[in-house]
Amino acid sequence: MTMVEAILLGILQGLAEFLPISSSGHLVIGQHYLEIQEPALLFDIMLHVGTLFAIMVYFREEIFRLLYACVSLFETSLSIQMDESKRMVGFIIVASIPTAIIGFTFKDTFAALFGNLTFVASMLYITALLTWATDRIAWADHGVGKMKLWHALVIGIAQGCAITPGISRSGSTIFAATLLGIDRQTAARFSFLISIPAILGALVLELRDVAELPDTSTWIIYGAGTLAAFVTGLGAIFLVMKLLTARKFYWFSLYCVVLASLVLLSDALVS
Repeated sequence: MTMVEAILLGILQGLAEFLPISSSGHLVIGQHYLEIQEPALLFDIMLHVGTLFAIMVYFREEIFRLLYACVSLFETSLSIQMDESKRMVGFIIVASIPTAIIGFTFKDTFAALFGNLTFVASMLYITALLTWATDRIAWADHGVGKMKLWHALVIGIAQGCAITPGISRSGSTIFAATLLGIDRQTAARFSFLISIPAILGALVLELRDVAELPDTSTWIIYGAGTLAAFVTGLGAIFLVMKLLTARKFYWFSLYCVVLASLVLLSDALVS
């Protein structure tokens, strides 16, 4: 892998991981049409580390509050009077449970779908529908203080279903949250925060399969890709937060429709 290829893959990872356009769908389409070879496992892990750092930098103040809240989380129940940070920690834990269950249970099934280009393109239409519908949902003012445990559970299920290639994780979770009456800023915050344990869990599982470490020159190339993923990921989070508030999510919807249509048309012509 060259430095340019590593940076390009990092940019793609950073953008697609957070924009509601499905990073897994773009991976499948990119590998098919651009003949992009699947990167080494360690490089893939480092790209995810880059996007993880992007979340931690953007939400650094809130993450510090959440870590502090963990110390006394179980001193009281998740009541309406509870500190908002403690409630958020509890909701993140609850949301992570169905995600983990779905991921472990259907891992092989989802992995097999990565080879089905038609299926992946079709799922992009669902992603487009979710992002379009998010703009249509009436404004709500329900912040963390009005969230319920079952809200977090539903959003966690949405995140688990987004393991399906072509379904956007951020798009599905933000849609689910806004549909439940949660305000857009809280919906986006919660969507990105619950991705932290999901990414960490995936990294831990992948690290077990790393066979050997690369040499120094390869580390430099991997580092460039990781930096690219971090920078573009940070920019993608800013963009999502801005467009969601401005009701411009339909931009992503149009993009997904166009991409899916081109893929299906191309596939039909070849067949």
